[in-house]
Amino acid sequence: MRVFDFDGTIYDGDSGIDFVTYSLKKHPFLVIKSIFLGFIKLISFKSLKEIKESLFSFAKKIKDLDKHTKDFAIKHKDKVMDWYQEVRQDDDIIISASLDIYLIPLLKAIGIKEVICTKYDVDNAKIIGDNNKGLMKINMLKEKYRDKPFTAYGNSKGDKDLLNNAKEAFLIIDKKPVMYDHRYR
Repeated sequence: MRVFDFDGTIYDGDSGIDFVTYSLKKHPFLVIKSIFLGFIKLISFKSLKEIKESLFSFAKKIKDLDKHTKDFAIKHKDKVMDWYQEVRQDDDIIISASLDIYLIPLLKAIGIKEVICTKYDVDNAKIIGDNNKGLMKINMLKEKYRDKPFTAYGNSKGDKDLLNNAKEAFLIIDKKPVMYDHRYR
């Protein structure tokens, strides 16, 4: 079983920032309001979860969100890194803190079916459960796959729990996988 973080690991950049930027061009007033609300939460020392909820609250006001996210996916699927395109398998699992509303259409556009990510209730502008980050990735992976051994790919200290729990792990450095030597433990 192969498990991949998404942003910065197989995707060149941050898909959440790209989704907000893309949406800003299409729906500027909605997105600017949401960015402002997210900033207010940030300076009020709210949790990352609350900030993220506010930042993406514009999505509930987009009339055809399904078409919007599919168009985003088509435009951004080319940001999947070449190294991953060369090794991609249909049964790969993507595990990410990114929101399902834009991540799932993006993964469908590149042919990936299995994803564990942060779930977002668009109508209520709320994250369902926890933000799938850090140790939560391991908890969600174990919940779904029990203790099945896996090979992991990540790109940051935020992925150390995922990498440290893998039977074999790779850290993405300069857009290429390098055997993980546990230097982030």
